[in-house]
Amino acid sequence: MDIKDPALFLQEIPIHSKFSQRPAQEISVPEGEGPVDASENVTFPESGGGVTLQLQDSTRVICWRTQKNSLEIFEYSLDVDLFSSHFIISFEGTKIIPGVDVSLFKNRLYITCCTLHAVHRMSIDTLSTGRSGPKSGVSYPSLLSNLATFNFENEFENFYFGEKIQGLVTEWSVRTMLPDKGDPYTAVALKTNQGNMALVNMTSRSPPTIANIYQASRMSRIWSGINPWGEAAGTETISDIAILVIENHPYVVAACKDRKLRLWSFETHDMLVNYDLSAHFQDDGDKSKAVDLKVRVVNEVGMISLYICMSDQAGFLQFQVKMDSSTGTLETNFLSVVFASLSPQGLPHRHLVDYFLTETNKIFTLWRDTEEVDSISVCAADVGVWHEVASHPSPVLEIPLLPYQDVGEAYMDYIFSSGKFSPVALTRTLSIHQRSNVSNMAYLQPQELKERVAAHIQNAIQEIIPDEEMDEDALQVSVWNSFYQDLIQYQQVVSRSLGLIINHGSSQSLVSVIKKGYLMILAPVSPLEAVCRGSDPDIFRTFLQPDDCTDANLNDLAQLLESLGKLHSYLGAELVESIQQSLCLAGNSPPDVIEDMMPDIQGAVRESSGNDTWDNLIIKINDVSSAVKMLTLCLSPSEFAFDFDMPDLQSWPAGSLGVEFISRCIMRHVENRFQLSILLYVLSSLLETLQRQDGHIQQEGDTQLGFRIVSFVQAYQAMFWLSTVQTQNISQATLESTMQTLSVHDSTLSIDREAKSTLAQGHQTVLEFFISSDGGKLLQAYLQNQQGQGIHILHSGLVTNFVNFVVYLMWPLGPTLTLLDFLLSHGHYTVLQRYIQRELGDWCNWSTKSQRYMLAHCHLHNGNFDKAVQSFIMASSGISNEDYLANKLLKEDEENFHPAAQEIIYYTKVLPIFERLDLPEQVITLAEHAIQVAKSQEHDPNVSILWSSIFRQSNLLQRHCNALKAIVLNPDPDHRKDCLRTLAVSLCEHKKYKTLVEFQYGELEGDLVSILEHRARGTDLATSPHNYYDLLYAFHIERKNFRKASSAMYEQGYRISCEFAPSTSEEIIACLQKQIDCYVACINCLHLTAVDNRWILHPIGNHMKAASQKPEGYRSPKRQNDGEVAEQQKRKVIIHEIPDIQKEVLLVEMKLKLQEVSKDSMQTAMSPLVSESEISGLLCHSGLYDDAIKVCNKFNLSLATVFSSLASKCVYLSYADDRAMAEGWEWLQENETVKVHCRGGKSSTAKWTAADAAYRLLQVYLERHGNAEGRGTQYFYAVAKSLLGLSAKLPAWFVNTYKGRNSPELLRLLVCFDRLEEAVSLAIELITMAKIQVGTDFDETSYLRRGTWVPYTIIEQLLSVLEELRVQPEFDELFHHLNETLDEYLHVAETTSDDMVQASLQRAEIAMQS
Repeated sequence: MDIKDPALFLQEIPIHSKFSQRPAQEISVPEGEGPVDASENVTFPESGGGVTLQLQDSTRVICWRTQKNSLEIFEYSLDVDLFSSHFIISFEGTKIIPGVDVSLFKNRLYITCCTLHAVHRMSIDTLSTGRSGPKSGVSYPSLLSNLATFNFENEFENFYFGEKIQGLVTEWSVRTMLPDKGDPYTAVALKTNQGNMALVNMTSRSPPTIANIYQASRMSRIWSGINPWGEAAGTETISDIAILVIENHPYVVAACKDRKLRLWSFETHDMLVNYDLSAHFQDDGDKSKAVDLKVRVVNEVGMISLYICMSDQAGFLQFQVKMDSSTGTLETNFLSVVFASLSPQGLPHRHLVDYFLTETNKIFTLWRDTEEVDSISVCAADVGVWHEVASHPSPVLEIPLLPYQDVGEAYMDYIFSSGKFSPVALTRTLSIHQRSNVSNMAYLQPQELKERVAAHIQNAIQEIIPDEEMDEDALQVSVWNSFYQDLIQYQQVVSRSLGLIINHGSSQSLVSVIKKGYLMILAPVSPLEAVCRGSDPDIFRTFLQPDDCTDANLNDLAQLLESLGKLHSYLGAELVESIQQSLCLAGNSPPDVIEDMMPDIQGAVRESSGNDTWDNLIIKINDVSSAVKMLTLCLSPSEFAFDFDMPDLQSWPAGSLGVEFISRCIMRHVENRFQLSILLYVLSSLLETLQRQDGHIQQEGDTQLGFRIVSFVQAYQAMFWLSTVQTQNISQATLESTMQTLSVHDSTLSIDREAKSTLAQGHQTVLEFFISSDGGKLLQAYLQNQQGQGIHILHSGLVTNFVNFVVYLMWPLGPTLTLLDFLLSHGHYTVLQRYIQRELGDWCNWSTKSQRYMLAHCHLHNGNFDKAVQSFIMASSGISNEDYLANKLLKEDEENFHPAAQEIIYYTKVLPIFERLDLPEQVITLAEHAIQVAKSQEHDPNVSILWSSIFRQSNLLQRHCNALKAIVLNPDPDHRKDCLRTLAVSLCEHKKYKTLVEFQYGELEGDLVSILEHRARGTDLATSPHNYYDLLYAFHIERKNFRKASSAMYEQGYRISCEFAPSTSEEIIACLQKQIDCYVACINCLHLTAVDNRWILHPIGNHMKAASQKPEGYRSPKRQNDGEVAEQQKRKVIIHEIPDIQKEVLLVEMKLKLQEVSKDSMQTAMSPLVSESEISGLLCHSGLYDDAIKVCNKFNLSLATVFSSLASKCVYLSYADDRAMAEGWEWLQENETVKVHCRGGKSSTAKWTAADAAYRLLQVYLERHGNAEGRGTQYFYAVAKSLLGLSAKLPAWFVNTYKGRNSPELLRLLVCFDRLEEAVSLAIELITMAKIQVGTDFDETSYLRRGTWVPYTIIEQLLSVLEELRVQPEFDELFHHLNETLDEYLHVAETTSDDMVQASLQRAEIAMQS
C-alpha cells in the first residue's frame, strides 16, 4: 500500500442530534448472590464499542456503552430510520465488565455481556422487524425492538457464576459462532483475579458448560512447570485475552506480561501456541518492567494483532494463524510490526484506549493523552506510516465579537450553527444554570432547546444588577461568556471517546467512534485536503488537465499548500475564526476585512515565525502565480453531467442519520475550503504588501488572479452560511400557496402532491432538508445513470461522491441553480432572500437574472410588491441567455424566438402572478414595461395580452379613461371587444351610466352597441340590476341616432310584455307603466326623425304566433327530433310605424286601466297573447265601455260585443238591489259619456237610477255609432238580441228607432224570442202602413222608393205559430186580427197591382202608336 494513500486520510464527523430525540427503554435485571465484598472494590472504566451488521438492504450498527452496572445499547443506520432502538439495562447489585459481543445468525440477534456475577446471552428474534427496502420518511423497527425482560429469564442463556468460578472475573472474551450443524453457540473465556481461567460454552437448548483451568492443570505440565495463571502479580499473568475462530473452531488467544503470545483450543483446552515476542522489539530481558498488552483478532482472515507498550516504546505486531491441512496443527506466521510514538511531535504522553485491525491490514487506534485529549491514528500495517485523523475543530475559548454585532445573535449562531456542541452538553449546561433536573430536558428538540437557552440568558440578564460603569453589551457578554465557558467544559466531558467500531465484513465500511455523549464517524477527506496533510500531489492528475499537471506545477502546488498550513499555524485558530466571522457579516468584502485586520495578521506572523520572514513562506515555490492558479482549479467543485432523465425514485439516503452525516461532511468540506481560501487570500495580501514595499508594480494578470481568489472566498463563505442555516417552519397552507403561484407560469412544474407536501422539520438545516428530498433523488439518478443501478447503502466510497455532487449543486458560480430552485419551490423565502441579497450580493455575476427572478418571489411572499416588480423587470433580460429562466418559462417551440419576443413571453407568464394576488398597480407597471420592450417587435401576438392586462387592472382601479385607452390601443379585435364588454359591465356595476354614454369610442362604437344589445337581450329584465335598454336609449340619444333609440325602447317594451310574470298587482301596474313609457319614448324618437324614416324593424318570434299555432312538444331550436343539426331558418321581421306603435300603446293603457279597476283578477292582461278583441271584452266586463269603443274603433273592430255587454248590464241593473246598484254606479262613473249625458249622476235630483243611466248610455252609444257606415242595424240587432235573450222589455225609444231602421229584422227577432203580441202588433203596423201607402198615395216611383214591401214570409211564420195556439182565446183573436189585416192588404195590393198592369199596358200602346 502506498505511504501517501488518500484513503488513509480521514476526518471526524460528529453526529449530535439523532441520539437525543427519543427516550431509552429501561430494563432492570436482578443479579444473584456472589462475592459482593470483593466487587465493591473493583472498578472498571467506562467503555464503548459496537459491531456493524450488513443486511441485504441496509447497514445496521449496534453500539454499546458500559458504566458501573448499566449497559446502554442502541442501534443506528445511515440508510434507514429506526424506532425502538435504544435500551438501558441495569444489573442490580453488580458491575459490568467492559466488552459486549453482538452476532446475527438465522434471523436471531445474539448479544452477550458479562458482569461480576454472570454471563448473559440475549437471543432476540429479528424476523418480525420487517427488513424491507428503505423508503424516505418511513421508520423501521430496530433489530433490538424485541429486547425485553424475558431475555434474562432463560436459565440456559444466563450463566451465574456462584461457586463455579473462584475469584472475581476481571477480563473476558466472547465469540458467538454458527456450527456446521445445530444452533449457534457462544464461547466465553473468563480470567479471574486469582490467576485462573474458565471457559464457558452457552447454547439455547442446553445448560452452559464450564471448564476451569487451575494452577495444577495439565497445561502447566505442558509448559514445563510454567504456570501463566499463577500469582496475579507474576510476570506470566495474562494481560489481555481474545477468541480467534479458525475454520469454525474457537481458540483462546492470550497476551501475557512475560512477552509471550499463547493460544490454545477452546474445545480440548490444549495449549497450541507459545510465541515469544521479544524478537520483534528491543527487550533488555527485565520481565519485571511494566508492560501494557492488548490483543485483537480478525476472524475473517485469521489474523492476530498485538499491542505491546513499555515505558520507552510501543508497537503493533501482526500475525497470521492458519490451520495446516496436512498435520492438523496451527501455524503462526509473523507478518509485520508497526511502531507508534507515545509522544508525537512534542505532544503530551498518550496511552492507547482502543484499536482494531481490519481485514485490509489497516490499524485504527484511539489515543488519549495526559490532558484528556483524544486522537485517532490510522496506518497501513505493511507500510508503518501513521496518519492522524483530522479531529473535529474544537470550539474557540472566546467567541470573537465584531463591532456592531449583536452579542446574543453571535453566541447563538456559534453555539447552534457551528456543529461544535452536542445537545447533551447543552442540556446539562442549561440544567446546571437553571438548577433543574437534567432528565426533564433530556429529549428536547434542537429548536426548543435553542428557545430555552435564549429565554434563560434573557432572564439571567434581567436578574443581574449591573454596575454603574457596565453598559448593556458588557452585561450580555458577561452572562453569555459564563454560560459558554461551562458549555465548553461539558462538551469536553461528553466528547470523551469510549471505543471504536469497525466492520470487518466490508472494506468500504465507515469507522465510528463511540463518545460519551454522541457518535463520531470517520469520513474520507477530499483529495485537496489529503494533499494538504501529506498525500501525494499526483492525485491531482485524476481531475486536472494534463497540461497543468507537470511535475514542477504539482511540486509548486504542494509547496503552496504547505505554506498555507504554516500560515494557519502562525495566525492561530482564534484569529482565523475572527477573520471568518468578519467575512460572514453582511456587507463585508474580503479586501475590506483583510485590510482592516492586516495589522493583527502581520503581528501574528512576526510573533510566530521567529527569524523567518514573510517571503520564506513561498521561497520554495518556483512560480507562485501558476501554483495559485492551480489551487483555484482545485478549489472549484468537480463537474457532473446532467444529461439524464429524472426517474421516479425515493430520496436517498433514506435515513435521517445518513442525511445528517452527509450534511456534516459537506459542512466540513465547505468550511475547510473556506478557511483555505481565506488563507490563500491572506497570503496573497501579504505578498502584495511585501511587493509594494519593494516597489514592485502589480501586473494585470496578478490583479485578475486576486479577483478570482476573492470570488472563491465569497463563494465558500456563502456556501458555509447555507450549510449551517436552519429551515423555516413552513405551514402546509404556505406551501400550497407557493405551488399555486409557481404553477401559474412554470411550464416544467409537475405538482406531486405527496412529494411537494413534504415539510421541513424545524430542527433540520436547509442542507439536510435538500439532501433528504431533491438532492438525494438527483444523486440517486446520477448514480443510476453512471452505474446502471441505484445505491441504497451508504459506504465510505460513496461519501466523497455525494459530497462533491451536492457541493456542485451548491456552487454559487454555476452551472446549476438546483438548490436555490429547491428553496423557492418549498417556500423557504426568508433563507433564499438572505442568501441572494446578503451572501451573494453584488459579487456573484453568474445567473444574476435568475437570482433576481427568485428574489422577486421572495419579495412577493413578504409583501414587498414594488420590490418584486423591480426584481422581475431586472430578471426579464435573462430569459434569452440563462437556462434556468428559459427552462422554467419557455416552451420548446419558444426557445428559438427573438430575445425581445422571449422577454415579452416572460412578462405574460409573470403578470398572472400579480393578477392572482389582486395587485393591479404592479400589473400595470409590468405590462407597460413589457409594451416598451415590444415596440421593437412588429405584430407580436402577446402585445394584445399585455394591453388586456393593463385594461383589466385599470378597470379594477376604476380608472376607466385609462381602461378605454388600453382598449383602443389593443391591436387584437377580439381582445378589444372582450375588454370593451368588460368595461361596459364594470361601468354599469358602478352605476357610472353617464360615463359610459359620454365616452368617445370612435371605431369601437358599433362594438359597444352590439355588446349592450347582447347584454340587454341576455339579461332578465325582471331581476337584472341594470337596464341596458335605457342605457342604449341614452347612448343613441346622445349621438342623435333617434331611430336606434326608438328601436331599443320598443324592444324593451315588447320584452316586458312577453317575459314579465309579476305576482302582485303593484308589480303588474309598474310593468305596464314601464311598457307605456317605452312605447311613448319610441314614438317620440320616431317623430324626431325624417318622415321617411319613421319606422323600425322588429323580429317575429315564436311568442308572436297565433294561439292556435301551438307546438306539439318541446324541441331544441338547434337540433331536429333525431338529434341532427337543424337547418337554420332565416328570421322574419315586421315593420312598425308610428300608428302601429300607438295601437300598442293604447292596448297597454287599457291593460293598465283594467288592472287599476280590477286588481284581483286582471293578471292575465300581462300576457302577450291577449288580442285587441279580448282586451275589448275585458273592458266591457269591467264596465269601461268608452275605452272598449275606443279600442274597437282603433283596431276597426265591431262594436257588437260592446253593445251586447252593455245591454246585458242594463237588464242586470233593472233588477239589481241597492248593493248591486251601487256597484253599477262605480263602473258607470268610469265612463266619461255617463258624466256628460247623465248630468248629476247618482246624486242628481233627477232621480237617475243606475239602470236609467245604463240605458241612457246605451241610447247615446246607439245614437253615435248606430249609423256606422257598413254596419247597418248590426248594433241594434245585438242590443235587441241581448235584451230579448234576457226576457227584458225593449225600451220604447229603442223600438221606435229600430222600427225606423229595420222593422223586418225587429219583427224576426220578436218572433224568434216568442214575443207574439209585440210581433203581431208590429206586423199589423207594418201591413197597415203599407196598405195606406198603397191605397191613398199611389205613385209608382215613390212606392218603389219608399219600399212598401211587407215581410210576408215572417208574417206567414207568425200566422202559423198563432194558428197552432188558437185554442187559447187571446191567440185566436190575434190570429184573426192579423189574418184579416193581411187579407185586406192583399186585396188592396192585388187591386193596385192590376191597376199598375193596366197603366203599363196603356203606356205601351201609346208608345207604340207614337
